[in-house]
Amino acid sequence: MKKCLLIIDMQYDFMEGGPLAVAGGLSLIPKIQKITTEYDIIFSTQDFHPKNHIGFASSHNMTPFTQKDGEMLWPDHCIENTKGAQIVAELDNCIPQKNKYLKGLYKTNGYSIGEHAEFMNMIKQFDQVDICGVAFDYCVKSSAISIVKNVKHTRVLTKLCKSVNPQDDAKIHTELISAGVELID
Repeated sequence: MKKCLLIIDMQYDFMEGGPLAVAGGLSLIPKIQKITTEYDIIFSTQDFHPKNHIGFASSHNMTPFTQKDGEMLWPDHCIENTKGAQIVAELDNCIPQKNKYLKGLYKTNGYSIGEHAEFMNMIKQFDQVDICGVAFDYCVKSSAISIVKNVKHTRVLTKLCKSVNPQDDAKIHTELISAGVELID
């Protein structure tokens, strides 16, 4: 069975101390490092936004974590070519450069890797895709739902994910299961 690991958005700006910190993000690093040798190949996603990105509250003179036209507005984060947009060093070394996919470059928030046709075609060669990282309730969820349409055995490693809003995790579990994604503790 050919299987890959997809590490979602383990970037400095999403770790504790970053502008869009996901609580517990740093605690995932050694756990994800530990499992990387179990896979044929490792991929990652990176939020990579231009300054004044449409998803930033500052671009609309609004407060972060408010909604505009049904979309969440975020603090400025993962701005292209900044330290905050980089994958944390401990995991960056595990991922070949050619296997790193940028998202959020365009006029959308870019939660899902599904916006990358090249990646979505390539991923079909795998029998199993395991997904981990941050944020479980946004980018992990959206990417898993996109991938399961192409790879039947799409699994989210729930103990290797953290959410922006952990109180919503039960709802996210239901959404993922309904889409056909397997949840692995």
